[in-house]
Amino acid sequence: MTMNLDAAMLEMFRSEVETHMAALNEGLLALEKQPRRSELFEPMMRAAHSIKGAAKIVGLPAAVQVAHAIEDCFVAVRENRVAMSSSLVDVLLAGVDLLGRAADVDDAGQVALAESDPLIVRAVSGIATAMRANAAGAQENRPQPLTVHAPPQLMGAWVASQRDRVVASIAAGGTPPQFDLSDVESIDAAALGFLTLASGTRSERNGANIAIVGARPELARLLCAVGLSSILLPPPGGA
Repeated sequence: MTMNLDAAMLEMFRSEVETHMAALNEGLLALEKQPRRSELFEPMMRAAHSIKGAAKIVGLPAAVQVAHAIEDCFVAVRENRVAMSSSLVDVLLAGVDLLGRAADVDDAGQVALAESDPLIVRAVSGIATAMRANAAGAQENRPQPLTVHAPPQLMGAWVASQRDRVVASIAAGGTPPQFDLSDVESIDAAALGFLTLASGTRSERNGANIAIVGARPELARLLCAVGLSSILLPPPGGA
């Protein structure tokens, strides 16, 4: 396959791929020794995304496919859907090596690997298979959701005493912490203010920071009136 690229664009593409490939290899080698270094997932995800975008611009579908598979893997790891392991690192290192070949274009515009090349197909399939194999481990490592059982008189001082637990649970990701208000008979303004602040939306994917369960009808109406209807969950088995 031959492409029509001017020398300046080709050089720019090569330079970008080289930079991001180095970041991917360096990060993966670090993960091989310490698979739980979560701070590495985000920059490597961005590196794969950048290569994918550049390959798409110059018209290299084989490189786009491999970069997309690698990026998806890092997104899944970051979201705790897939657990990073030494075996997954090995698969990703092989994928990055192949990505370098798929992004290789000589001065005449000749591409080394086509989209339908068996090497490309096997690499993409291999990454998907490795992700499925590591999905169970991610569930085991996922932080358990926090449930906070509120007292009958829900006061600002009590919710303040729970702040560190709730903040830590929110930061851990996964299922949002739940406030169980089944026993609550009264609530003061400070407690309402805390619940309102804590409910702030994280993202469209993750939803709200907290959830409220078990609120009695009169309390639920009050919570709806102050804008907390989106985080009210029905009681188990209820409507």
